[in-house]
Formats: sequence, C-alpha cells, structure tokens
Amino acid sequence: MFSTLHTNDAASSITRLVDLGLERYLVTSTLAGAMAQRLVRTVCPHCAEDHYLEPDQIKTLMLSVPPGKRVKVKSGSGCFECRGTGYFGRTGIFEVLAINDLVKQLILEGADASKIKREAVTHGMRTLRQSALRKLAEGVTTYEEVMRATSL
Repeated sequence: MFSTLHTNDAASSITRLVDLGLERYLVTSTLAGAMAQRLVRTVCPHCAEDHYLEPDQIKTLMLSVPPGKRVKVKSGSGCFECRGTGYFGRTGIFEVLAINDLVKQLILEGADASKIKREAVTHGMRTLRQSALRKLAEGVTTYEEVMRATSL
C-alpha cells in the first residue's frame, strides 16, 4: 500500500508515523521504505546555454572542486517557447529510504530523523540534494532550482 505524509525528507516520515501514534515495532514490521520527492523546473531545450557556477555557488552547494577547475551547468536565456522564463517542463528528484535491519534498529531505539538519515546516507542512500545535484550536472535543471527545492 502507498500513502502520503507531509515531511521534509524520507527519514522524517518515520518519526511522523510515531508522532501519529504508531508503535515503533509496528513501523519496523510493516514499513518497507519511505520516499521523498519534489519537482524541479527543467531548463528550456530551445534556449539552453552553458555557463559556469560562481565560487560562492560552489561553496553553497558544498561541492569539492579542484583548484582552477570550473563547474559547467546549463540555464535557459528565455525564448518564445518558454515564454521568457528559461524553463520548460518539470522533472522529479527523489530520496528513497529502504527500511533495512540497521534502520529498523534505529527506529526501535527511538533515533531521531537526522540520525536515521545520516546512517542511511552512510550506507548509500541518495538525498534529495544529491538527486538534484545530479540533475544540475546533467544540465537538466539550474542552480536556482536546486537551492529552491532542497535544503541541507
């Protein structure tokens, strides 16, 4: 069964379920996973142009970039097709938290969402921000959309 909750990320859905009154042991035995999703606007393919992130933007995104290396991204300059916005359409960014044995143990111990998320990331979970950064690197969306749709 699928259901929706309003939370900031996948790990927060677990603590939200507990806040709603579900027993932790029931959450661990019935929940297979949790997913967070957001929509980001996509760069207009008709007016897309290459440009480079500024050093402060790289710092804000906490990217590890070798000295002297520039980060090329795309943005739309605005055209008739996108009505001057530089964007045309939307795409999803996703964060999927699998409820594995480690996560189950954290839930039973009463760990907060940030600890659950930290451990899940350590074991390979891609966050919303990481998903958005991938779309930025692929030229699908812009720095501004990454910042608007995600938080650290």
